Amino acid sequence: VIAHEELASADPGFTLAYLAHAMLFANNLARNGSPEQCTRVLPAVCRGEHVAGMCMSEPGAGTDVLGMQTTARRRGDEYLLSGAKMWITNGALAEGELGYARMEGAGPRELSQFVVEKGAPGFTLGQRIHDKLGMRASGTAELVFDDCRVPAANLVGREGAAMLHMMRNL
Repeated sequence: VIAHEELASADPGFTLAYLAHAMLFANNLARNGSPEQCTRVLPAVCRGEHVAGMCMSEPGAGTDVLGMQTTARRRGDEYLLSGAKMWITNGALAEGELGYARMEGAGPRELSQFVVEKGAPGFTLGQRIHDKLGMRASGTAELVFDDCRVPAANLVGREGAAMLHMMRNL
């Protein structure tokens, strides 16, 4: 908290980018990810070699996670994610994101969480968001999932259990 407070006194936008990287991604994955996910992903994130973030907000729902429209469906040894995320801090430069989606047919509180890595088929950077009121040092963007293929090994926790991960971390 002290480090964030001191950083924010100099540059709140940079601090927001750091917070999305360190808390919304790294801390979340460290607490909720499998040992294999943590071993594979966290070293480069903790060394600062990879920038990361969390994608939750959506164009039609904002931060109302119960209104989330992004879906995931299991197909063999992978998931297909479809939808869009908006106003994603570090979205323009991240190597990976923790992405939230609702499994097809799941209830509004049954969200699933995935490590979505840059370069995944169907994962594209949408529009970059400029002309924000402040916080310009954080690269904000829209992220688009068009049947984005995510390995089943990248599911964080179990299907439908990510609401607790999200709320605990936020």
